[in-house]
This record gives sequence, structure tokens and C-alpha cells, in this order.
Amino acid sequence: MLTHEKIRTAVIRTASSFPIIRASYFGSYAECRQEESSDLDLLLEFRDPAVSLIMLSAIKNGLGDQLKATVDIVHAPLTKNSFIRNWKRGAYLWANVMRQLTASKLCTS
Repeated sequence: MLTHEKIRTAVIRTASSFPIIRASYFGSYAECRQEESSDLDLLLEFRDPAVSLIMLSAIKNGLGDQLKATVDIVHAPLTKNSFIRNWKRGAYLWANVMRQLTASKLCTS
């Protein structure tokens, strides 16, 4: 099963090649109910909101290959009426604000 540190390391490694400014996860991993078969749901925010499907696909496939898991990506920012409600509780993985890396650990895994 994926740990917070494995996810964080893969996201940071990937973010250095793309204009990602913020990343967090939501869903089963953020709610500490993940199983071996769970996919990883990521919310990514980019420097420029105009991101191509080719770039999103490259990020999704690159992270999936690194983590040996299925990865789903949602492009942030979310609208107020988004169906994703728990993303703020998700683990904050990467912030390019002032070039600092931050992490919080929600689940003990």
C-alpha cells in the first residue's frame, strides 16, 4: 500500500518537471480508508490554468509508473459547487509558494 512519504516523494519529483504549484490528495487516502486496490486521487493546481490534456496525461502516467498504482488527477482550483468536498482535509504534498516544500500527515501509514 502507498504511504504518505512515497506519494509525497513521487509528487515532488514529478512537480519539478511540470508547472505544478500545489498538490493534495483526496478520497480514500485522505480519509484513511485506502485499501491495496485503491486508486490515488490527486488535486493539482498549476501556475497557468490552461493545462493541456497531453500534460495531464504525462503527469498521470508518470506518477502511476513511479507508484505502481492507478492515479486520477483533478485540475484545481475547484468551483464552489464541486463534488469534491473533502479535498481540504487531504494531505498537502507540495507548495511552490516561496519555493518551500511542506507536508502534513493525516493517516498513520
